[in-house]
Amino acid sequence: MKKILLSIISISLVLSGCAPHFHLDFLGKEKLQEVVLVKSPVKEKILILDVSGLISSTLNPGIFAREGDILSRVYYRLEKASEDKRVKAVIIRLDTPGGEVTASDIIYNEILKFKEKTGIPVVGLMMGLAASGGYYIASACDHIIAHPSTITGSIGVISIFPNLQELFKKIGIKVNIIK
Repeated sequence: MKKILLSIISISLVLSGCAPHFHLDFLGKEKLQEVVLVKSPVKEKILILDVSGLISSTLNPGIFAREGDILSRVYYRLEKASEDKRVKAVIIRLDTPGGEVTASDIIYNEILKFKEKTGIPVVGLMMGLAASGGYYIASACDHIIAHPSTITGSIGVISIFPNLQELFKKIGIKVNIIK
């Protein structure tokens, strides 16, 4: 009985996204794209890292999505940049309403670790929207640039915790706590 219960709990955690997951690139699609904007003898690079959409630790929609979750992308690209001695700066291009607190904090700390490990300057570039978790991520950068029309602000959390006790009583649901 215990094994069945543990199996059910484990499967539930995996399906709900509470278990750790890894982004593996067996097909080699997850390479950094290098673009030369101006022909020049200069070989130094600037990494432009996009943080856009909802900041979440869950995978992108679609079973065959090209990229993993935003946490994996940020980690992978900062790791690659730290290994490339020609990368002289990083621009974190933010266009996000924010998202999960934990995911935002992980990205924030990855930026701090990258800066400490490499000494490479990191610039936060706020695009159309950089609120909540996006603003928090930008605060890890050495410099923050915001367009005049950028909507930003509000590092904070708004949580809703509905009290369903009365509803549960009405429909006969009892909660058992297992420790």
